[in-house]
Amino acid sequence: MKRFSITFFLFYFISFNTFIVCSLADSKPLSQGIYPSEQLNLSPNKIYNIQNISPNEFVVILISDTNEIVYESIQLEPLSKNYSFQPPVTSYLVTVIGKGEVVIS
Repeated sequence: MKRFSITFFLFYFISFNTFIVCSLADSKPLSQGIYPSEQLNLSPNKIYNIQNISPNEFVVILISDTNEIVYESIQLEPLSKNYSFQPPVTSYLVTVIGKGEVVIS
């Protein structure tokens, strides 16, 4: 009985850890580049947070449409706080400029 209960609790705690890892894996760091809206899969009706996770590098974020008209420009300091933004309704591009990495959550 003791062996069964130890085994049961071991698998019980391991199962919760795998769910947490899966939910945290949704936000991938983005490095310098151009990311189309289809690649990011962000819904236009939701407000997202963007954060610079680099310890030393500044990052500039440009949110523009496919005609290269800039809707929003954000400069993020190293290890910045979360900055809220709402993606445009139509197709758009998110451009990351700088050596740092950005996380959208």
